[in-house]
Amino acid sequence: MASKNAFYVPCLRWRQAEYQALLALIDKAKDSIVPLITIPDLEFDFEDGAPKKTVGEHVGPFPKRYKDKWKTRKAWIDTDPSIQTQLMPDGRPVFAYVFDEIRKFKADAMPVASLDCTPKVVAQIAAIIATDKKGVGVRARIEHVMKASFGSNLDTLLKSLSVTAAETDLIIDLGTPSYEPYSAFAAALAFALGKIPNLAAYRNFILVGCAFPNSLATVSAPVGYIERHDWKFYVQLLAKLPKGMRSPIFGDYATVNPSFTAKMDMRKVNPAGKIVYATTDRWFVRKGAPSVATRSRCTS
Repeated sequence: MASKNAFYVPCLRWRQAEYQALLALIDKAKDSIVPLITIPDLEFDFEDGAPKKTVGEHVGPFPKRYKDKWKTRKAWIDTDPSIQTQLMPDGRPVFAYVFDEIRKFKADAMPVASLDCTPKVVAQIAAIIATDKKGVGVRARIEHVMKASFGSNLDTLLKSLSVTAAETDLIIDLGTPSYEPYSAFAAALAFALGKIPNLAAYRNFILVGCAFPNSLATVSAPVGYIERHDWKFYVQLLAKLPKGMRSPIFGDYATVNPSFTAKMDMRKVNPAGKIVYATTDRWFVRKGAPSVATRSRCTS
């Protein structure tokens, strides 16, 4: 992935709607994106009071599904911290299992490490990098970047992974910040990004974040709009970067807020059907009413 080539980075939790959306894209669109896929945490069964699946049942289908939906196109693959240190039924760690299996069909995927990874997980990722020689994505949260020690901490991680900056895609993850006022946040972030050592040396430099709300309760049916603060902020950030400083590639969480968790008790949620379209600076939302069955269940 040459940094001179622009592409879009959707951060996906690999739910059915997301991988089906990837599959449905035309080839031209697929050629313009590189997804950051995170295998999510275990879903919870609130009636039984236990996870719905074991780690093996949860992660096991991923390689085949990845092959069916994304084939050999480029992607970064991460895992939720809650399952990173767990083992598959055959004893392989989750990261090792995933990359052992997708290697069989020559997937062009790279693992993702972070400053929060345990030493064992870092060692697993380092082994994958050494085998595949495709490099790595390093995901840093905004709180990492804002620390004075970020540069040295990042350098230590790269040494533990046995990679250079040229083999690394640096992914700055803003999470779900309060983007407004754009100007003040952009100035502060531009200053922090400008202090990252050797920023120009990284293979790719990506900025991701989310402005899509965790709930659409404030959007009235049948039609409403949500400001795309992440994109509008990104445009202002580019204008704030010092002359000659490397510009980040844009990424977002599409229409799923990262704070959404599979441990939410959906029996207590009153969902409404919705369709969301992204426009230049807003999301256009067509929203229906909850079904009669859902309303009855929620009020009974």
